[in-house]
Amino acid sequence: MSTSMRMLSAALVGAAALAAFTPEAIAQYMAGSGATATGINATSVGDGATANGASATAIGGLSLATGTGATAVGSSSQATMNDASAFGNGATATGVSGTAAGFGARATALQTTAVGTSASALMDNASAFGAGAFADGTRSLAAGISSFAGGASSIALGDSAASSGANSVAAGMNAQAQGASSIAVGTARAVGTSATAIGQGANTFNFGTFMGADNATAVGRNANAIMVDASAFGAGAAARGVRSLAAGVSSAANGPSSMAIGDSAVGLGASSFAAGTGAQALGAGSISIGSGSMAAADTASAFGFGARADAIGAFAAGSNAMAAGGSSTAVGANTTATASGASAFGVGADAIGANSLAAGFGAQAAGSSSTSVGDLSTATASEA
Repeated sequence: MSTSMRMLSAALVGAAALAAFTPEAIAQYMAGSGATATGINATSVGDGATANGASATAIGGLSLATGTGATAVGSSSQATMNDASAFGNGATATGVSGTAAGFGARATALQTTAVGTSASALMDNASAFGAGAFADGTRSLAAGISSFAGGASSIALGDSAASSGANSVAAGMNAQAQGASSIAVGTARAVGTSATAIGQGANTFNFGTFMGADNATAVGRNANAIMVDASAFGAGAAARGVRSLAAGVSSAANGPSSMAIGDSAVGLGASSFAAGTGAQALGAGSISIGSGSMAAADTASAFGFGARADAIGAFAAGSNAMAAGGSSTAVGANTTATASGASAFGVGADAIGANSLAAGFGAQAAGSSSTSVGDLSTATASEA
């Protein structure tokens, strides 16, 4: 063979060798039994590890990285979309740009993040942080051990916190926000659309009907607002009527549209109003204003410390005034109107007979339709 032929043959062999060493082939790295790496800068380390994609990295036995920039680190970890990352044994990132970090963590949708043992982020842009945290709504956030965010844009912060409605927020250990736009803060339970519960034990769930209360608000330790549009403010406050309001420690508004304002105040009747410590409005449309006052019948009114209106339409105004008869009136400190239609005006006045009138300090009208006018005056059954 001539010298020129030998030189040509050597050149052809060299060209063939260079063809075998492309930049792609040179950049791959594999280590481990059955490890495979396919793609520019792909790396697989570990028995059965597979890296398939440009810059894909699989490290760990049976790890799998498929997609450009995918990274799987840990035994049986999987990152199967572009720019997905899985760190930890059994971690899985199957959404584009998803990140799963922790034993058994799962990030299964677009740009999801799951960090913690068995944490799961399953919808687009969802994030879960903490062991067992679960974010199952679009743009949802669950942060805390066993926390759960199940509604779109919902937020659950705290161990075992749960937000299950769209735009709901649960913040605090065991806080529960169950309804669209509901808010629970503390160890509270807000059940119903736009319901709000703030404080340890605060609640808007009606255990009698097993339903939530839309637009209800409960603020305070063990406060309860369990009907639609009800509001309770204060430790132990309870609003149990539709559109009712209870404000004060241990206050209670039980009737529809009732109001109880003051510690231990009670609004029992429909559209009743009680204001003052211990005030009680028990009848429909009744009004009781003053500490210890009581309006015990429909449309009864009591104003003043200890005032009582015990019959339908009765009116009592003054410290310890009492109107006990139907449509009776007692005005003044310690006045008493005990019979139907009776009227007493003045300190200590006493109208005992039906339709009687006593007016003046200590005046007394004892007979039916009797009239006593003047300080210490008295009228019996036959006198006027």
